[in-house]
Amino acid sequence: MENTKGKEIRMTRLSNRDEGFSLIECMVSMGVMLFLMASVFHVLGKYQRGYQNEQATTDMRQGARGAMELLSQEVGQAGYLGSTPTPRALSASVTGSSTDPQTVALSSTANLFPGEKLLVDTGAASEVVAVTSVSGTSVSGIFRKNHAQNVPVNTAGVFAQGVLLPPAPGQPTPNQLQIFGDINGDGILQYVEYTYDPAAGTLSRSITPYPDTVQGPARVLLRNLQPNPGGTDFFQYYLKPDNFGKTYRTEVTVTATTQTESPDPETKQYRTMTSSLVLTARNVLSARDLANNRLTDRIQTMTKTGNTCSWSILPAQFCTP
Repeated sequence: MENTKGKEIRMTRLSNRDEGFSLIECMVSMGVMLFLMASVFHVLGKYQRGYQNEQATTDMRQGARGAMELLSQEVGQAGYLGSTPTPRALSASVTGSSTDPQTVALSSTANLFPGEKLLVDTGAASEVVAVTSVSGTSVSGIFRKNHAQNVPVNTAGVFAQGVLLPPAPGQPTPNQLQIFGDINGDGILQYVEYTYDPAAGTLSRSITPYPDTVQGPARVLLRNLQPNPGGTDFFQYYLKPDNFGKTYRTEVTVTATTQTESPDPETKQYRTMTSSLVLTARNVLSARDLANNRLTDRIQTMTKTGNTCSWSILPAQFCTP
């Protein structure tokens, strides 16, 4: 009997030890857990806001860099005449005449325009012929030398007005850039127009291939643009005259201030970045050098009648009478 009672006493003591946590202990444990979880979520939230901020900044930088790279490539191509994808040749022999224009058939007249200067033939028989008109597969011009059938006809030279000059002295166009030439290097002339809209905070671009008569639609290239520090113009031009007084736009400085699409989650402020790039119009600079050396037969230009270019969508300043 004594042994049985001893066992019962020990069993009672053991059962008393397994009664669990008290209410106070549970509340303290939950408080500690809530504190730890709040700390974890606070840190996670901070990292998430930091990531969102960095992502917005990266998007802003990538957009600005992409626009600047495109501007650099296209200004570098401005004024470039390019060459035909396939060789061009005379379809028939030509007897030279010093004064009378002749209509001559070519294997291709694609992308030729009135005023263009063609290099006909090779060696001592070669000459530069200015095109007066283009019709079907034929061109008109003054051929001063005799040429056999199938001799090569090449394009050569650059456009002096690859970057459009201001309409008049003292009237710059700080919100617009107009360029012309074989912009994509594929033998097709293109007219490209960039427009900065300070009210909308956008930079848009349109491109039109020759000989389309309707300007291509403008598409937004860059958004969230802000006024530049100090009121700096978006486009600034460096005008450089040749030895004979003619002016060329040889450099373009582009300054753009972009802003993130959303504010910084921490500071509640928008982040901004100002980018500036000096672009050299290499082909326009080459045209100036040719003019200084009196090699004007390599300087290309489109003709115009009155104030209308032979390619009607071009501003009149691109063309010569």
